[in-house]
Amino acid sequence: MARDCQDARAEAEVQTKTGSGSRPCPCCRCRGDPAGGTGELPSLMGGKCCTDRKPRPQGWREKPLPNKMGASLRQAWAEGVSGQALFVVYLDNEDKSIGIELETDSLEIKAVTPGGLLEKYCEQENEFVCPGDKIYSVNDFTDKTDVIRQLKEESQLEIMFSKLIVDAKIIKKPGKKLGAATDTETFTILKIADESLIADWNKQNPKERICIGDRVIAVNGIVDNEKAKQEIGSKEELLLRVMRGPRRAEQDPMGASGKLPPPKDPDGKGGKPPPPEKPTMKL
Repeated sequence: MARDCQDARAEAEVQTKTGSGSRPCPCCRCRGDPAGGTGELPSLMGGKCCTDRKPRPQGWREKPLPNKMGASLRQAWAEGVSGQALFVVYLDNEDKSIGIELETDSLEIKAVTPGGLLEKYCEQENEFVCPGDKIYSVNDFTDKTDVIRQLKEESQLEIMFSKLIVDAKIIKKPGKKLGAATDTETFTILKIADESLIADWNKQNPKERICIGDRVIAVNGIVDNEKAKQEIGSKEELLLRVMRGPRRAEQDPMGASGKLPPPKDPDGKGGKPPPPEKPTMKL
């Protein structure tokens, strides 16, 4: 944590017009114990203090924003974004080519161009953006019309992405293992067994399926890796909080597009026509 959370509390107060007055530093309110040690689940802002947004690159202009533009973002930091984690990337987009395809209505990322500006940034900064992530704001604008205009017209882009977080409730069964091999340090999922508890979860929850590359960030609310491993070994019911990771088409049945393959039609009669594709835009 770049600054002590309590020292930053006054700076992080969020003024609202609902009559409730000011609110304390959001992460102090939603993390439970800012000093740590309780093992409670951290906030959805990447486990960081809400005031510790990644600093802008050196030389970037600091432009004041009207209150109406920043209000929704400040509210998001205060309330959290349910089921999502927020992270920021900074792009110098002089060529007006970011290297993404996004759904214009939902601002969901459909594809990231290999070798494009965004992918190169992510490689340098050890970040990742993948299909299914959504653009939450651009230069502190959250309205989709403003977001698209900023992406098209501005050369300096501060893009806040939201990444899906899944809560998977797993109940152990005799003779079945959890079925996930993970990296010992990061808890990133490296392999999923076909006949396993996680495979069963995936069949029952195809839209929230757990895939190779995803990262387990908590087990029954415990974020410490060693304690989480003990929890997995000792408890019959597990609540796995999993954050979406980079997808690999050859390992994920949904493919790089994040879509399930079309259903088989053994009798050749066909079924209902697939829903029309939602409009997308390449930037």
